[in-house]
Amino acid sequence: STFPNHLDDKGDIVPRLGVQAVTSAMCRPYDHNKLDAGCNVLHRRGWEIFFFGEPRSLNINESDRVTNLTLRSLTFRQSAAVLATCDVVLAPDSALAHLAGALDIPCVALYGPFPWQLRTAYHPKTIALSTDAPCAPCFHHVTARQHFPADGPCAKTGRCEVLAAINPARIAAKICALHAAALHIAQHRNDGRLTE
Repeated sequence: STFPNHLDDKGDIVPRLGVQAVTSAMCRPYDHNKLDAGCNVLHRRGWEIFFFGEPRSLNINESDRVTNLTLRSLTFRQSAAVLATCDVVLAPDSALAHLAGALDIPCVALYGPFPWQLRTAYHPKTIALSTDAPCAPCFHHVTARQHFPADGPCAKTGRCEVLAAINPARIAAKICALHAAALHIAQHRNDGRLTE
């Protein structure tokens, strides 16, 4: 009830994207500049965007159709409730991608260190994006202060090169495609042409 849906000029519900931008491991988040570019494409197309994360973990100003939930002190349970209001989730291989799968919310999940096939097998509404790179998958788990494999290219650049190679326009297109598919299925279900 705190975050009700809004209607556009045509009377349609404004689509809502939930975004996880920050992770506990430096090898898993998507580059914030590229994330910003992808989110801007969707915002210009009329999407409402909710950013999730630890309190005060994102320096994003709120504006029309942009909500920075890190400015609020939400519990994980409250965050899950807000996530359930989203039409699509965009997240790296981290908590919200798996929560979206558990809640049956369409999700575009970004994978670098781990192969997506291992993590999305039971999430039929998840589209996983990754890129081919000689270092992938590295199966790297952060240990002590070793955020990237010491002998890989990511240790030199300070970012996951597999994730960095994902095009923001590709992400935006997959989010729109997932949303369109969900609307199509809902319309057929409402028309009685599709049953469970």
